[in-house]
Amino acid sequence: MGLKTPDERLDRLEQVVQILAEDHLHLKDIVTDLATASRRAFDLVAEQGRQADERFKRLEEQMREQMRRIEEQMRRTEEQMRRTDEEFNRTEEQMRETAAQMRRTDKRVDDLVLAIGELIRRLPPGAN
Repeated sequence: MGLKTPDERLDRLEQVVQILAEDHLHLKDIVTDLATASRRAFDLVAEQGRQADERFKRLEEQMREQMRRIEEQMRRTEEQMRRTDEEFNRTEEQMRETAAQMRRTDKRVDDLVLAIGELIRRLPPGAN
């Protein structure tokens, strides 16, 4: 293999430049594809972020509504408990009044029985 002629060198140089140009175009296509894929990935992530934000907003609203319902139920329960306590207190007072009335009635019956017994005792013998 001897020295190459200038035409052979020029041919070889053209071949190298051609290969480099083809590689350059191929790399340019790869970079374009990568840029497109990256953009799609960024768009997908952004869309997923928007969807997650929407889900969080819906969940937050649902939680607020649930809390509102729970608070309302608690208010109703507290009101029912207050009314139950009032009714219990009224019933308890009525029971105390009934017990006092029964004691008064028992006292009157006892007094009446004693009075009848005293009356019978004072009757002359054979008058009954």
